[in-house]
Amino acid sequence: MPILNIRLDNEHMARVRSDDYQATPAEIFGQMASVSGHFITVNVQEAKLQYGNAYAAQVELVLPDLLLPDACKRMLQAAADMLEPAFGIQPEQAIVTLTLVPSGHVMDRGKLQEWDHEPPGPPGAVGG
Repeated sequence: MPILNIRLDNEHMARVRSDDYQATPAEIFGQMASVSGHFITVNVQEAKLQYGNAYAAQVELVLPDLLLPDACKRMLQAAADMLEPAFGIQPEQAIVTLTLVPSGHVMDRGKLQEWDHEPPGPPGAVGG
């Protein structure tokens, strides 16, 4: 974790299929959020139909609930900022939402994931 589930409108999804990336969306997000790309999953899907308030990108950011609010805000900002270099989408064209997952609510490769809610480490650590 983190996991980014990204839904792109038809126009931007067509560009994704034709672009030759210099860096993957996971690498871009990792650099902006100061998280190793090894731990990041990015899923990109097409939003075939949108009604009402349409967005060029809809991003759901999924994080463990052990992170401090400042770390969550930093990752939300990174998720919004990575859209332009990754997909050519300005943050103003997107919505980014955050889902915090409690310990014991994740099965990863067949193993239940549990984490401690310990005090955060030094500045720059995952929790800080």
